Amino acid sequence: MMKTFEAIAIRISNLSDITLYELSKVSGVAQTTIKDIVYGRSKNPGIKNIERIANGFGMSVRDFFDDDLFISK
Repeated sequence: MMKTFEAIAIRISNLSDITLYELSKVSGVAQTTIKDIVYGRSKNPGIKNIERIANGFGMSVRDFFDDDLFISK
């Protein structure tokens, strides 16, 4: 089973049609923090960072987590 932090990293990558730098600018989350999340160095990205990243994509946290990646199988 995939760990939550891995699913978050994949979800960001799947949503991202912009660079991590651009995502950083629109979300207000430091580029190094986003890189740590995407590259699996951050095992606990924090809900506030996820909220800001989701908002950077123009979606709510609920919409961010509304993906098959987060369904336990």
